[in-house]
Amino acid sequence: MRHIIDVNTWKRKEEYLFFRTFFNPMVAVTVEVDCTQAYKKAKEKKVSFALYYLHAALVAANRIEEFRYRQEGEEVVLYDRIDLFTPVLTADGSYRSVLLPAEEEWETFRKKAMPIMEAAKQGVGEAHSEKEQGRNILLISVNPWYRFSSVQLAIPQEPQLNIPIFTFGKVMLEGEKRMMPVSLSVNHAFVSGYQIGCFLKEFQALLDR
Repeated sequence: MRHIIDVNTWKRKEEYLFFRTFFNPMVAVTVEVDCTQAYKKAKEKKVSFALYYLHAALVAANRIEEFRYRQEGEEVVLYDRIDLFTPVLTADGSYRSVLLPAEEEWETFRKKAMPIMEAAKQGVGEAHSEKEQGRNILLISVNPWYRFSSVQLAIPQEPQLNIPIFTFGKVMLEGEKRMMPVSLSVNHAFVSGYQIGCFLKEFQALLDR
């Protein structure tokens, strides 16, 4: 369900009115997260490590209200739930993008996601169908082939309408820890540094569960 926000009484009125005038209101940060426990748990369960941390990121994002705001035309709306939209690598090196429904419980999410992911690996679906999915999505790209310290995204013609985009990189051993670079790109009119910090705290807690 979506709720139209009355900007005049909204707690983010000043930030929204200020950043909505920017040509590109998207702000991006790159951090490293400790995925040692998540990697260990995924291996113990014999499940996809990538799917395991994708679920953690999706749950964390849904728990932070500011990550569920969207610009739709001239309106600001708040969604009760956002789903995951992510590209899946195929055998020929291309990709298909899939929509995975948000679920708080890992096992419920996994059971729904696996057949969708497997079909995409066989070439079912399209590479780009974001516009067909609506605005209540979070886009996450998994790039396990390289490490990065920043990410420059392609900017759409109307960047203020962009959805949050996360990019996950290659996991590397640092001593006894497994560290992974994570880039977060969000609309600054909706999300400030504090909320990014809240997301990262939730995300880390879910990785450590």
